[in-house]
Amino acid sequence: RYSLKLEKEAQTVEQAVQQVIDEGYRTPDLAEPGKKILGTNEMGDLVAQTILKH
Repeated sequence: RYSLKLEKEAQTVEQAVQQVIDEGYRTPDLAEPGKKILGTNEMGDLVAQTILKH
């Protein structure tokens, strides 16, 4: 974001992460009752897929 001056790209990643969290997905370390638990690789893949959809 700062050193590479990629503000738009950083916002895209942040929005994708927030969308995945809003959809109820969590890694085990952040899991709450009733949430969908994914491993870190799966979570990263889901965030990447979300970015590609936009």
